[in-house]
Amino acid sequence: MNAMLRMAWMYRWAVLVVGLTCGIAYAADGARASAADSENKTAEVANLENLVAAIGHGSAEEWTKQFSPFLSRRNNEAIALSRMLLSEGNDAQGKLIKGRACFLLGELRVGNSEVTNNLVSVIGEEYIGPRVKDMPYGILNPASALYRIGKPALRALINGIKKGDDKKIRYRSVTTMRHIVGEKAKTDELLARQVKTVQADLDRLVLTPESKKKMQKAVSRLKSAHEMLKGQEGDW
Repeated sequence: MNAMLRMAWMYRWAVLVVGLTCGIAYAADGARASAADSENKTAEVANLENLVAAIGHGSAEEWTKQFSPFLSRRNNEAIALSRMLLSEGNDAQGKLIKGRACFLLGELRVGNSEVTNNLVSVIGEEYIGPRVKDMPYGILNPASALYRIGKPALRALINGIKKGDDKKIRYRSVTTMRHIVGEKAKTDELLARQVKTVQADLDRLVLTPESKKKMQKAVSRLKSAHEMLKGQEGDW
């Protein structure tokens, strides 16, 4: 009986010692992670302070050296977010993630060609609205993110019109362009100029039958987009 009691007590002490050891190790890991995170945040703040302090001082080369890493991080974040629009599924969770990605892209306003092209490639999609607690300003679709990015997105929208057959997507692209440009007359001029440019290339260049067919389709789609714009009401 005494032997059994001794074994029970020894077992309890062993459990207690192991628990304390694991707890201490876990706490130490947490402390190290917290310290590392704090160091990273401190370094990030220091970098931003240096960036702000460098404005208006030193040579253009020195300023570029300070600014380039900051801009590169911002571009990389936007590219990664735009790729989520292509990789996430179309179930409820996937659409929620895409909606959040569109919100962040609209906030970052990065006009990188990959970002804008990825947004235009899914411009016809609608995503689940995020909860208010997630983001109070909820940008829920690619068209809204493109509008927030502004004029750097125009090239991608025009290229999307040239290449796309879906009339609904074409109409949304035209509408987004008009929101970005701000005036119907100026949007009209932009589309008319694109039609003339592509038509001139078609008439001037010696093309293979396949290339000629692609350019003819591009002209036709641009003209269709131009007609869609004319059918819309006056300036918004």
